[in-house]
Amino acid sequence: MAHRGRAREILADAERLLTAARSVLGDHTRAVDAVRAAHAPLHEELVRAELTRIPLARVKQAAEGRLRLAAVEAAGLMTAADVLDAGRYRLREIPGVGRQTADQALAAARQIADAVGETVAVRFDVDRPDSGTTALLVALHRLVEAGTRRAARPRRGRGPGHPAHPAARTGRARRWPAADVVRRAGGP
Repeated sequence: MAHRGRAREILADAERLLTAARSVLGDHTRAVDAVRAAHAPLHEELVRAELTRIPLARVKQAAEGRLRLAAVEAAGLMTAADVLDAGRYRLREIPGVGRQTADQALAAARQIADAVGETVAVRFDVDRPDSGTTALLVALHRLVEAGTRRAARPRRGRGPGHPAHPAARTGRARRWPAADVVRRAGGP
């Protein structure tokens, strides 16, 4: 009968640990989402600024020179950002620009935007802080805190996970790696 009492105690401990693991996982997920939300507008702003400096000739190069963009340039669109802002409908309104040219110009401008997005990085300037980078730093701090906080303190004593416990010596103790606990808690 003592074994049943001990088994219930172990199951209660396991339930408590599972609840704690779910809580930690939820904290971590919320912290990651907050970092992404703070980072996205800063990154988009940098990408946008870079696209405004990329001339229309680079859009033509990205399309491997197959585009004739003289009509687009004559309409006042001078950069990759201008092409993306114009969109398909506005590009097709330009005399001399058909469906194929509009689609190819947009595809080339998107290709450039994707490449720029891969290369630009948000940087922190401690001498000129702004609300966006401050929000990102706060979110990053919370992520670090969520990742280092411990869900439960290990019990003192020699429970079934301790090598000196009789169940461990007989091979009946089961140790769950942290990844298993997270998976059981509904994590990745």
